Amino acid sequence: MRRLAIATLTAALALGLAACGSKTPDPGPSGPSGLTGDGTLGEGPSGGVTPTASSTPPAATPTGPSLPPPSSKKPNKAGYVWVSNATATHTASTAYQYNSAGGAINIAHNAVGRYTVYFNGLATQGGVAHAQAYGYNANYCAIGSWYPTDDVQNVEVNCFAPDGSPADTTFVASFAEGSQGNSRFAYLWADQPTAAAAYKPSADYRYDSVDQNLITVKRTATGRFEAYLPTAGNFGGTPWTFQVTAYNSNNLCKLTSFANRKAQIACRTPGGALVNSQFSLTFASGASIVGRTDRPFNAFSEDSDGLENPGAGVYTVRAPDLGQAKGQVVVVARGTSSTYCHIRNWTTAGSDMAATIVCFNPGGAPAASSFELAVTL
Repeated sequence: MRRLAIATLTAALALGLAACGSKTPDPGPSGPSGLTGDGTLGEGPSGGVTPTASSTPPAATPTGPSLPPPSSKKPNKAGYVWVSNATATHTASTAYQYNSAGGAINIAHNAVGRYTVYFNGLATQGGVAHAQAYGYNANYCAIGSWYPTDDVQNVEVNCFAPDGSPADTTFVASFAEGSQGNSRFAYLWADQPTAAAAYKPSADYRYDSVDQNLITVKRTATGRFEAYLPTAGNFGGTPWTFQVTAYNSNNLCKLTSFANRKAQIACRTPGGALVNSQFSLTFASGASIVGRTDRPFNAFSEDSDGLENPGAGVYTVRAPDLGQAKGQVVVVARGTSSTYCHIRNWTTAGSDMAATIVCFNPGGAPAASSFELAVTL
């Protein structure tokens, strides 16, 4: 296992990291079933269209000489939010949200377990979106779609009880396009879950700070995929992290392993069976989970210094010098098992942040799991 170091940022000094209050989790109640027979959710409830599927011909995973150093290939637009009210339409807390355009972030509760997050000022045709449940329960969330309307970027989020039925759930969500500086940042929307050969994801929905034209995805077996990310290599001991989110279904996707610029992904049904599924994926090293370098961030795993394991499937990670009552924390389960994880809460611990992770087996029973964790303020 790797040992993750603290990401050094001058922005951290500028912000004067100090201890503040804590955030109390507000888990939402479970709701009734409402999926179609195949578990597909279709278009978002506000009438937006889903991203257009790729028409790029299949491409082989590239090999060859060393790649150029990373640099921003597209200006960064980014936002994240903690949705603390699972049952009402509301405006997000200013402490636990970020919008690079400076606009408000509003949340609509459209139906049981179905939400739209409105990032005002971030409208673009492209980028990447993620969501995951937040709180004490074993619910989980997926992305339904993302799309622009006027100057607003809309992100549809769908949340479920462990059995896959829609459930009102508190959650965290994010959106990003492009990156800052020379960070290693990449994302994609894997839109062809049954493709027989490697393919390039849709151009609007793929990005890599080394070379986005070399990104490929291929299905290696039912429910198993390999994503090649040019920027995800040769970065020494710099902390790294992933986000992986199932798309337009009640499936769950996770990181199986990562090496040599290749991320292995597994997607499963609520019952744990491997299934071909669309998903969104983000990699970050030297940048936050939304591609920014101007705000403090860090990354950890289950073998980081100071980790505590107070109960089955429960872990607490201490993030040094990030102790503020703000920001966002996300986690992705890692490994070959069928476990899934999300953030239970995060709180200040002196000058540090203490983030608690909860992990489960299919059906919602607490379970031990490896994971990747990311923190940003």
